[in-house]
Amino acid sequence: MALVEDAADRGEDARILTEIPLKLVIADRRFALIPFALEPGAEAGLFIHKSPLLTALTSFFDVLWERALPLRIRSIKPAKDAASNGSPLDEPLLTLMAAGFHDKEIARELGVAPRTVARRVSRLLSALGAETRFQGGIEAERLGLLERQE
Repeated sequence: MALVEDAADRGEDARILTEIPLKLVIADRRFALIPFALEPGAEAGLFIHKSPLLTALTSFFDVLWERALPLRIRSIKPAKDAASNGSPLDEPLLTLMAAGFHDKEIARELGVAPRTVARRVSRLLSALGAETRFQGGIEAERLGLLERQE
């Protein structure tokens, strides 16, 4: 997550999607690589040159990109009476929640315990003046916290 945020700070676009059916690297729409194994460090894969398969894979990527949510969220300060003790809203948490991640997935992504995520969600909802996650999402959208990339 830190690497993605760093790249986004340098102008890269980043989006998040909860489920993607395969790993895929596309370079300049001229080449693609699909690893044969999903484990980290897999060395073998399928290298694809310009072909109908490459066209299909880039189209598939474009569809997934459109469905994914942007990772960039504007920073704001919570209301004075929020339970967050005046700290900025938890941007990574709001991003992952907006993308539909469950607490266990958020905990794994942020490297914290699920109970920590539950406390942070509670503080975030309080800062937004919401009682439920749904209300929190509506309030975050109303406040313009969830950026949309057109």
